[in-house]
Amino acid sequence: MKIFCVFFYVFLFFNLTAQNFLPLENSSHRDLILEMKELENGNFIYISTYHFPEDEVALAEVLTATDSIYTTIKLVDEKFHYLAEFPIKTKNSLETLMGWDIFETDSGYIVSGLAFSPFTTFRKNFIIEIDENFNEISRNIFAHAPNIVWSLNSILNFDGNLVFIGGYGSIPASSIFLAEYSLGGDLLNLATFSGEPFADDFVQLPDSSYRIFVRLTGKIMDLPADWSGFSEGFNLSAENIIINNNSNILLPDNQWLLSGAGQSRDPITLERKYFSQLVSVQPDSSLKVIYQSFSPDSAFVARGFRAMDMIDTSCIYFSNLYEPCLTFDYPQDSCFNFISIHNVHVNGTENWTQYLGFDATYYPMKILATQDEGVLLLVYRYNEAENLAGEGDMYFIKLDKEGNIDFMTGTDEETSAIKVQQFLVYPNPARDVLRFTYGGTRIIAPSIRLFDSAGRLVLEDQILDKETDISQLTPGNYFYKIIDQKQPVQTGKIIKQ
Repeated sequence: MKIFCVFFYVFLFFNLTAQNFLPLENSSHRDLILEMKELENGNFIYISTYHFPEDEVALAEVLTATDSIYTTIKLVDEKFHYLAEFPIKTKNSLETLMGWDIFETDSGYIVSGLAFSPFTTFRKNFIIEIDENFNEISRNIFAHAPNIVWSLNSILNFDGNLVFIGGYGSIPASSIFLAEYSLGGDLLNLATFSGEPFADDFVQLPDSSYRIFVRLTGKIMDLPADWSGFSEGFNLSAENIIINNNSNILLPDNQWLLSGAGQSRDPITLERKYFSQLVSVQPDSSLKVIYQSFSPDSAFVARGFRAMDMIDTSCIYFSNLYEPCLTFDYPQDSCFNFISIHNVHVNGTENWTQYLGFDATYYPMKILATQDEGVLLLVYRYNEAENLAGEGDMYFIKLDKEGNIDFMTGTDEETSAIKVQQFLVYPNPARDVLRFTYGGTRIIAPSIRLFDSAGRLVLEDQILDKETDISQLTPGNYFYKIIDQKQPVQTGKIIKQ
């Protein structure tokens, strides 16, 4: 049903160029990845599943093509070489199992997710326990009401129970709930609040209470440890409208770390400025802005899905996209945009910023800070010239702590390589002006040198103002070299129209 499309606006998914990488693709149906985690031994485990079908016929086609396997848990090594997998077989099409979260335990793993059907609004949750050898131990499917439309973002709380947020009714749901279940599927606690727009993010505080973020209104609400009822809540400043990145990260002193997109308006000109940002909600309910990066050319900024993570407070990663041009289910054919990847210290220092884009449509799906202080970025890419309609590519891009690429892998051996770079050079092709986007503290006094196809230097310009005039150049192909502090930092090719 269409009612579920809003919930799954985040699932626009991918393929890649891979070493022994095994995607779900054994049919024409689009697959996607909802969660991934790094294990202590350096391996990665992730959930590979299919895009939510729009009707019963589409679901039947998927289940027939996959032998009733809708979700598979996959294990790969540090370079994403295939090691093992656990297919979750659906036993009843009315309760098709879509994995959403995975947790490591002392003896194996716990997978949680949705039991759904595309022709009913009733959703259930499920828990499957598997051992370290990927053998199923137990399976429980449960729900506390017949009118649950969505539920997501589960955690294992301090007592080892499953807690997740969800909604009843239509979307935006007229009532939001937080529920606690035992791993056996028994309802332990339930709290509901009404009259609020869509809320999908929460965190458990050290005193076992919960804090909930109401995303569309920027309101924070609290639920005490005894589950006696939600507080009235407080609204964040309109100058710092947060679109959160599904974070349950707590900083020292119980600060809740959030990231995403914001906007401000000039009180005189009423011009809007958009920015990506890192903020923390303080224990006294105040908001602290840690870091803001204003977008180039006032480009609109939108969040990625689960696009923030950290190893420690000196290495916080988050990602956003600019000028988003994706529908809930499919990318627009003619859109080019870009992604920024930020490495920020909790004191607000920008360690580095990298970019990718302007050659395709991009969407950041997941940021995973790794044990070596680097980051693994899961990103969707769509290019009309390279992909079938609605069929993009998914990439895993591993960067080290300095922002350099460790490796890149994907699910399609014919997929083009992605360039991650300190400078975005655009538009390309360009007519009169070439623009540049860059960030971080490593760039001091950049300049660009343009060479024609014969290798002759035809233009040199300082680009601290982030643009250069190329109107006098003859149309054709040119190569560029960007230099900073007498060192080359990036090369590439542009087309002058």
